[in-house]
Amino acid sequence: MARDPYITWFKLPADFDVLTHGDDLSYMTDKQATEWAIGTVDAGSPSEYSTFLVWNNWNYVEETAFDMTSCTLGTRTKDSGSYEGVGQAVVQGMWVQARCLSGEDTEATPPTAIGYNTQTESFVEKAIKGWGEVGTQTIKGNINNGTYNDGKTKGTFAEIQIRAYPDTEAPAGLHEFLLRVFYEF
Repeated sequence: MARDPYITWFKLPADFDVLTHGDDLSYMTDKQATEWAIGTVDAGSPSEYSTFLVWNNWNYVEETAFDMTSCTLGTRTKDSGSYEGVGQAVVQGMWVQARCLSGEDTEATPPTAIGYNTQTESFVEKAIKGWGEVGTQTIKGNINNGTYNDGKTKGTFAEIQIRAYPDTEAPAGLHEFLLRVFYEF
């Protein structure tokens, strides 16, 4: 029996190369992320990109997790998990931009603005998928040892790049919000 998806985020340094460092479990372990510390970003200017691996069942060698299907990346407000409340300016202003390097995107691909589109009254999310998954929005839950080339990690993690890009009218101050992976299983 498979267990529920178990998601782990890793923030990678700018010079990270999966093929170079992906087999080093200790290298991955100290990169685990629970928040995205963007720092100060001027209105009308983009932040630097941050690269993350979103891994299902990372370093779990005893049991398979259910595959995460219909995977997307989106933003929500911090208090309500919706589009109103703390972080509303970020979510409704669609100040976060994303691309999926394990999908069809490259570093030259224009990023997708994610958040809540007030004109269409709907959330805009970025489709993501695991490395090696063709034509799907799936992150597999295979048993793996937490390294890139253990023979079982194909499709178990997505590589995403995100940046903040507040509009020119963005109010000054601290803006807290949620960055989430949405999926079915």
